Amino acid sequence: MTERNPPFENRSCGLGTFLDIANRAILEKCRNGEYTAADIDVLQTNVFMSLYHLGDIAETLGMERIDYMDDPSNTSHMALMLFGRAIQEMAYTLDTITPYVRKHQTVAAPIVQDDTFPPPNGC
Repeated sequence: MTERNPPFENRSCGLGTFLDIANRAILEKCRNGEYTAADIDVLQTNVFMSLYHLGDIAETLGMERIDYMDDPSNTSHMALMLFGRAIQEMAYTLDTITPYVRKHQTVAAPIVQDDTFPPPNGC
């Protein structure tokens, strides 16, 4: 019997495999023009909300489990809380800069005449 490689990334957590399949399907639909700009905005908003909630869950879990675990220096709790807060802050940053990224992409970028660094205009 021949072993077949699946057409997706097989992740050990299961959720990663599912998300990989979803990401590939979404990308294909975007490339084929099956999703409108409004559809893509809704998907992106849901991704941001998922990141906010996942971060909040991790941070809250880290705070709530401090009393129940045997960790005198609270390292695992602090790591979980920091991880959760970082996810939330990165989601917030992406959420706030996205409109500016889109605006920047619609404006034609100036053509740089030379490759000096930093560029002559200082940016």
